[in-house]
Amino acid sequence: MNPGPDSFPSIENKYLKMWIEGNIMFAEYKSVVVDLEAAKIILKDRLELIQGNTYACFADCRKVKYWTNEARIFQAGENNNIGIKAAALYVKSHALKILANFYLLINKPNVPQYCFTSKEAAFKWLEQYK
Repeated sequence: MNPGPDSFPSIENKYLKMWIEGNIMFAEYKSVVVDLEAAKIILKDRLELIQGNTYACFADCRKVKYWTNEARIFQAGENNNIGIKAAALYVKSHALKILANFYLLINKPNVPQYCFTSKEAAFKWLEQYK
């Protein structure tokens, strides 16, 4: 574990950088394809970072090329959301926002998740979970 932005606890792997700032866990994805292997590594690293605590999560997904079906199913699964109160997913287009929110509606993750094209709207929504 390395100090993150402004010395906050952080972890970085080849898929993303995660850090905790206040009551929010930030995840900044790199330009990658998130497959099942990546999803498992991300979960392992997140559990190490949060050390048994629970956080609202802001995930910057704008650089992700795509998620494989296996990764989406795994990440929506019951055990994958350990330590997450709610997740705001920041995406780059309204079309992607619509598709991702449809996916979340179908797969029903066990914590509230919603996609946003505005950081301000995402943080406003997360306020209720901090």
